[in-house]
Amino acid sequence: MVFDTIENEYPTSVNVKWYRNDELIISRDYFPNEVNFFFEQDVVAYNKVVFTFKKMCKAFRYLRIYEIEDGITREFYNDEIKNLTVLEEVSPTTENLSMNTLDMEIITKNSVGVLFQRTLPIKLFRDESLVGSFFIESSEKENGNDYRITAVDYIGLLDGQKYMGGMFTNKNVGQLVADILQDMPYTIDSTLASRTVTGYLPILTKRESLQRIIFASGGIIDCSRTENIEIKLLNNTIKSNLDRTKVISVKEKVDSITTRIELIEHKYKRKWAEETLYDEKLKGETRVEFSSPYERLYFSDESTESATIVESNANYAIISANGYTELMGRPYNDTTSTKSKVNPLVVGTDIAKIRSYDSTLVCNEINLLDYLKFVSKKLTVTFNMQNNEKIGDMVNVLGTNARIISLEYELNTPSIYATAEMEVYE
Repeated sequence: MVFDTIENEYPTSVNVKWYRNDELIISRDYFPNEVNFFFEQDVVAYNKVVFTFKKMCKAFRYLRIYEIEDGITREFYNDEIKNLTVLEEVSPTTENLSMNTLDMEIITKNSVGVLFQRTLPIKLFRDESLVGSFFIESSEKENGNDYRITAVDYIGLLDGQKYMGGMFTNKNVGQLVADILQDMPYTIDSTLASRTVTGYLPILTKRESLQRIIFASGGIIDCSRTENIEIKLLNNTIKSNLDRTKVISVKEKVDSITTRIELIEHKYKRKWAEETLYDEKLKGETRVEFSSPYERLYFSDESTESATIVESNANYAIISANGYTELMGRPYNDTTSTKSKVNPLVVGTDIAKIRSYDSTLVCNEINLLDYLKFVSKKLTVTFNMQNNEKIGDMVNVLGTNARIISLEYELNTPSIYATAEMEVYE
């Protein structure tokens, strides 16, 4: 709390009361001795705070509160942070949507305790350069001031939120992303945002929904070294040269060759048959979620006249009624087609190995099959990360071009040595 005063005049006696639903839970007297004062008190589940200023340091003075902050902002420095490890991951095809994680131990020197609540934001810096924005997923406290924390990036926050999906025809990717992320900070490549998709998206978490949309439209998603979600196209430019002065070790793994890549695409056509989706007595409002997509929703003649559809799409309907209610709809017929491409390096002795992908959305501007690559081998490389290498970057490792798909490194060391997983393509 900051008081707006003249000549360092401030209150010398303040009573603070915390209430929960008008019930007093804590009452404490404080005795400030300066114009900027911190009230130290752990309180949970309160909805009202009452401040009573009992006395000023000088008589007959007015008091104006300049600022009140609920909670605390703390900065931790290198000598308080131990075992700080960052793991960054990305899928070059967005066939899955990975999230970056932060694990660290804090031994705080400040006597004021810290409540590391779930989803509490953390910004991580090294030499004033942003490493990432994270949100606490779990924390443990030992010996009074020793905290062990695991945090995730913005992608981790999307796991607990539902997106209702729908059936789309030439739907703009940028609009879909905005509908999913809403007030979350993000950027999206203009080329990617202008693409359109046609097809079906079931009810999923926002993380799963975003993955399916960006996979179908040929982009990637990354939160590393930023304060937002970056949705962009892959860049094939070689960003860094990892020569023998930087590379500590290289391990090479060669799996059996993928002989063919298959992409299964779905198309949805309306059926004429009608089905019952809800058949009960209803008083008030309810949401009905469908196991498969439906269209042309309506109420049967036997339904009460008060029955109305408040909101709906192909996956659900919010209906309101007072009496018997029968909701009807027409299902979609799901037909699939399979596109494929053969590895040009296949020889007659190679055993058939097929890599399959499945997409219920089709991008109208691209051939998604062109974005799916044959991986010839995988590298595990430990190197001195001098050039701010990032996941998704193409780098040259001792003469071989490879894409970084994960980076794990510790920050509280003089030099950053990262262990990277990389893919080399045919």
